[in-house]
Amino acid sequence: MIWLDSPNSKVQRVVAVTTSSKWRPNADQLEVLLGSLERFPVTKAVSLGEAFNVESRTVRSLAPKPPLKISGAVLNARQRLSGFTRLIPNDNPLLNSFLDRMLIADSADLTRAQRDGYATSVSDGINGQLALITMPSFRSVTFTATSDELPVSIQNRTGYPVRVVLEVKGDRVRLPNGHKVALTLDKEVTTTRLRLVARTSGSFPIIVRLTSPDGSVLLQQSQVDVRIAATSAAGLILTIGAALVLAWWWGRHTWRNRPGRYRKGSAAIEVHSD
Repeated sequence: MIWLDSPNSKVQRVVAVTTSSKWRPNADQLEVLLGSLERFPVTKAVSLGEAFNVESRTVRSLAPKPPLKISGAVLNARQRLSGFTRLIPNDNPLLNSFLDRMLIADSADLTRAQRDGYATSVSDGINGQLALITMPSFRSVTFTATSDELPVSIQNRTGYPVRVVLEVKGDRVRLPNGHKVALTLDKEVTTTRLRLVARTSGSFPIIVRLTSPDGSVLLQQSQVDVRIAATSAAGLILTIGAALVLAWWWGRHTWRNRPGRYRKGSAAIEVHSD
C-alpha cells in the first residue's frame, strides 16, 4: 500500500509500526519478520535512530474511517440473516450467498443506496425461502374429551432440511409436554401431534406459531378454533343427581296414587259409622 501510494518516488519514507504492549516476541519471530522485510526489494528494516536520520517531508497518520451509519435496511437484513442461519444447515450454499452480499452491504466504499440495495436483496431472498414453509392459516377442530391431540401439518418446499419451533398459546388450554416443540422439517410434509388439555368446556381459540429456533424469525402464525364436546365431571355428577331425584319423585308419586290404596280404609269407616 505504501509503495502504490507513490510508486515512482525516489524520496525515502519511513513507516513506524507500533505493536501492542502485550506482545512479547522471541528471537525466532523477529528473525522471520526482519528477514521478510529485507528480502522485499522496496523495504529495509532500520532501527529507530536510523529512521530519524531520514529526511521526512510529510507526516501522515493512517487512521480508520469513521463508522458507517447503519440504515434500517441493513439492520433488518442482519436480523433476518441471524435468524435464518439457525434455520438451515451450515453447509447450505444459500447461506454463503447471503453472507457474501451482507459483507458487501457493510462496505464503506459504497453509497448508502448501494448498501441498502444489497441488504434488501438479502432480506428479499430470505423472505422468498421462508414463504416456502407453510401450514394451514385457520382451522376448526372438535374434541370429544377435555384431553386430546391436535395434529399440525407443516409443508416444506425449500428442498433442504429446516429447523423450526412450533409454539402454542391459549389461556384455556395447557400442554403437558410444554408449549414449544422443536422440529426438523426434513421432508415435504411433516405432521406432529400436540397433546392439549382444556381447562373448561365450550369453544375457544388457540394460536399456533412457527418460528426459528431462537424465536427471532416468525415464519407463520395461525388460529385454531377448538370446541370441546365432552361433558365435564362436575356437569356429569349434577346430571346424574338430577336424574336420580326425578326418578325418586316419580316413583313416590306413582306409589302414592296407585289404584285401591284407600279401599280398605274407607270400608272400615263405613262399618264403624253403622
